[in-house]
Amino acid sequence: MKASEMIAKVDRKHDNSIELVDKINDINSIEENVYTQIILEPYVESMDLVKDQELYTLVGFTFEEIEQLIVSDVQYTLGSVFIQAERTYFKKDGKLCLKPIPTLDKVGGIAMIRRWKPEPITELTYATTELLLPKAFEDAYEYYMRSHISFEQKDVAESNAHAGMYNGVMNEFKMWYLKQQPNIAVFRANQRWNK
Repeated sequence: MKASEMIAKVDRKHDNSIELVDKINDINSIEENVYTQIILEPYVESMDLVKDQELYTLVGFTFEEIEQLIVSDVQYTLGSVFIQAERTYFKKDGKLCLKPIPTLDKVGGIAMIRRWKPEPITELTYATTELLLPKAFEDAYEYYMRSHISFEQKDVAESNAHAGMYNGVMNEFKMWYLKQQPNIAVFRANQRWNK
């Protein structure tokens, strides 16, 4: 289902005067929750390593999305601009900073494993953009938007009822998704224990 179709469905079922931009923001909030808390698929980005270059500009994603960084086949750990330990990376002046500063050039010498992140839906794209959740869980969008509409209309009971239904659908989605990813629990445990 497209974002525009979901918004039209909500408008048919729930009389409201909420602006389109607010409804699109609700959809983006749901999808952000999905990809930051449930779908944690890694993507690998690479950059060229440049001799004597300390700072690197990231394009298409942010520093905070980096889960793991490898420089010339050596894993670096997340560090701090205040400590600057060896084999660390950190954010400096809004850019990726490496310590130690590279002493050689290498094409694709920096490999960054980052989380997947969908493009946000906008007023220009909502008519053609498909929703992230599978069809069986699309009701989550409706319940979330209706909860916010009810809250704005000062109907707390209805807002809470829709919020509860939203949480139920999202819990079902999370359980379904984890069954599709059998090794994710082991991966998360290993990350916690630095294995």
